[in-house]
Amino acid sequence: MLENEKKFISFGSIEKLESVSRDIKFISEHPYPTVKAIGSEKIHGTNGSVCFSERQGFWVQSRKRIITPNTNSEETDNQGCAQWAMENEELWTDIIRDLSVEYSIDLKKSIVTVYFEWCGGSIYSNKSAVAGMPKMAMVFQYFKVSKISDLVDLECYWEETKVGIASLSNIENGIYNIMDFDNYEIEIDFNHVDIARAKMIDIVESKVEQNSPVGVSLGHNGNIGEGIVVQFKYNNKLYRLKTKGQKHSKSKVRKLKPVDSVKEQKKIDFANDVVQPWRLEQAWDNIFGINNELCMPSEKKTGDYIREVYIDIIKEESYKLEKLGLNIKDVNKHISDICRLWFFEQLKNER
Repeated sequence: MLENEKKFISFGSIEKLESVSRDIKFISEHPYPTVKAIGSEKIHGTNGSVCFSERQGFWVQSRKRIITPNTNSEETDNQGCAQWAMENEELWTDIIRDLSVEYSIDLKKSIVTVYFEWCGGSIYSNKSAVAGMPKMAMVFQYFKVSKISDLVDLECYWEETKVGIASLSNIENGIYNIMDFDNYEIEIDFNHVDIARAKMIDIVESKVEQNSPVGVSLGHNGNIGEGIVVQFKYNNKLYRLKTKGQKHSKSKVRKLKPVDSVKEQKKIDFANDVVQPWRLEQAWDNIFGINNELCMPSEKKTGDYIREVYIDIIKEESYKLEKLGLNIKDVNKHISDICRLWFFEQLKNER
């Protein structure tokens, strides 16, 4: 890495419980471990982050790239995130310096990246529990420390954005810490993951979906929460998993009709199960942007859109296919049919 080079530092992905369970079981002996995890509300917005080191200075990122306030074909702002973060550069660098002191991080040798959900304002104005409020950064539970010499995941590690660090939240300037709001202790016994799954679903349905606790705390009552993110460390690795509710989505998905063939019905049932509204909406945003800032929706993007859904299903739902004795080729057509119907319905709404 060059002396002053600013390099994109990935946040990674948030998995489902089943994927995390397979990973833990692969690296552990039976009986499998029991871990204590913390769940926090998943706020609907767009991923943002700020990075700083003494050598590279300060920069801002979206989920997939470095962003700047200047709009061009390669580096675009993300719903005003870069502009806002650059205006608050001194505040952010003070926060990062405080974290470096707390964790004895040498900022001459390491880059600290603080990730947050950039939300509020018109960002997902019809779906976010904090929509309509001033735009804000909701800081996540963990931040990333990367060695400057070679930024690869194996040489990076994660630390907690502790509530005890007074300067981490700066409400006046729109910086909040998700751990200052309601969070949930969850015990995950990897010998009996169904118990943990039921607990997570219960938290979403009884506490988050009914009325977003974060929304209530910020003066927005009666909003549907999206779900929770659950995190824990095991063998020095950070694991993140998510559970989403059904009420949060504003769109509907037309299910495929039953057929007489038992084998074919199994494929249809899988497609109907995994092609959920939130997954289709997420793919739409990935292709076109939150407010179509990446490109305008059109039929030309149909193939790109369906591939985006496929990729997410393969990443998160492969375990279900394995249990059914199926592979992705067996269900491609059914997934594509549901996606295409939803996609063209959305195009009608855009006109």
